[in-house]
Amino acid sequence: MKAAKVSGVELSYVEKGTGTPLVLVHGSLNDYRAWALQLEPFAERFHVVAYSRRNHYPNAWSEYPPGFSVADERDDLVGLVGALGLKAPVHVVGSSYGAYIAALVERDCPDVVRSAVLGEPPILSLLADDPKSLKSYRASEGKFAEMVLAHLRDGDDAEAAKGFIDFTMSAGAFDRLPAEAREMMLQNSKTLAAELPTPERDHFTTEDARKISAPTLLLRGQRSPLMFQAVTSILAKSMPNATVSTIRDSSHAPHSTHVALYNKTVLRFLLDN
Repeated sequence: MKAAKVSGVELSYVEKGTGTPLVLVHGSLNDYRAWALQLEPFAERFHVVAYSRRNHYPNAWSEYPPGFSVADERDDLVGLVGALGLKAPVHVVGSSYGAYIAALVERDCPDVVRSAVLGEPPILSLLADDPKSLKSYRASEGKFAEMVLAHLRDGDDAEAAKGFIDFTMSAGAFDRLPAEAREMMLQNSKTLAAELPTPERDHFTTEDARKISAPTLLLRGQRSPLMFQAVTSILAKSMPNATVSTIRDSSHAPHSTHVALYNKTVLRFLLDN
């Protein structure tokens, strides 16, 4: 385990392999350990870096300052590439909130990204262009965020983490996870309050998506919540150099539940770009 000082915080990371750099960006409730089943196979072809985002294990907890947004973590990712001396442009693979971060780097720092894999980024501001999906979100799916926040306010981190995973993956998914995965999520549960998706959280539009020129693979799970499906469809229609791949029978985290197919799909794309 190593650490790099970026944007005033220390980010822990692991790295393996040689060649073209590939940075893995984890989602909510996760940390660098989320990529345990990708590190070895990806390192056979790339110089892989998997890092823990700010406030995620084992990094120090520093609170989220007022005004914090996903753009701060965009700057963290760009800063990490520089701090580690990675030769840009690099490949970036992101899951969920990590995919949102990667998309912002694609948009705002195009010289940093060679190609990107975006696994269901929760860019819910895009739902403004899909009134039916936005209405559906507010009527049903949006209520899960209220439930998770209520558990966090009550100090019940375990129930907050469980509710979040059961919504994004499937009912009962948290209890079915391996013990080490549940422990990882509980260790990162305090971060949920800053990362819960809402349509109003950050401003990312279809016009922003049209500006992204890097080759991008949009990954989605066949059984994922409708809000993720809608966002992926909007991005696919808007981004000029994007392709979509659906991981059959999976939900929101195919890198952990459908490992062989996920790794094969991602590696094929990366090697072509």
